[in-house]
Amino acid sequence: MSTPDDVVVAEDLRRTHGRGATKVAAVDGISLRLPRASFTVVLGASGAGKTTLLHLLAGLEAPDAGTVTVGGVDLASLNEASRTVFRRRYIGLVFQHSELVPYLTARSNLLLPYLLDKRDPDPAWMDRLTRALGIHERLEQLPGQLSGGEEQRVALGRALATKPEVLIADEPHGNLDVRQGEQVLRLLRSTTDRFGQTVLLATHDPRAIGFADRVLVLRDGVVAHDISSPDVDHVTGLLAS
Repeated sequence: MSTPDDVVVAEDLRRTHGRGATKVAAVDGISLRLPRASFTVVLGASGAGKTTLLHLLAGLEAPDAGTVTVGGVDLASLNEASRTVFRRRYIGLVFQHSELVPYLTARSNLLLPYLLDKRDPDPAWMDRLTRALGIHERLEQLPGQLSGGEEQRVALGRALATKPEVLIADEPHGNLDVRQGEQVLRLLRSTTDRFGQTVLLATHDPRAIGFADRVLVLRDGVVAHDISSPDVDHVTGLLAS
């Protein structure tokens, strides 16, 4: 049963891709709840359904069956335009590629959700956020002048700028080297610890286990294992089995 502290609630989500002989149940009856100020990691092999699950929870794809609520709002109750606005305001998204606008400075990329909404940001929050992410001194640079790690920090800042109900991250450190990748994982963890942010991270990287409050292991579109306070060796063993 969901509680007021459950930021995201999914019930019996189902999504198939393809037709006929190529039909695949990418998500096959998944139900889950993400409590406020929690860090959940979704692990699984390529094709397990991680990205499809994240797209459903973010309203980027519509389920064939089941429901998703974010902050108490049923995503199916919104039309496409309203869902886009809702996502911009209440769902932070970070992907493997930073998706920064190349001709905008880091500052303008950070403020893009506000610019699109014709709203003014909270200067104190933006100052706190950029300092916490270590990009305060790089805000006037274009994306091409930033390192890969800095680009992802800006992308993370943009996702957090509106204080979203949930931050959904799909392999945000997948294109980074080991050191930069670990920095991104630490930053994601710190958003939960410092800002009370609810984070859902999908990854192939077992290092993420050590940062998580909870790990979901997906196989063939279902949650094969749901582990609280995960132990790295135990979860790694489950992944290998």
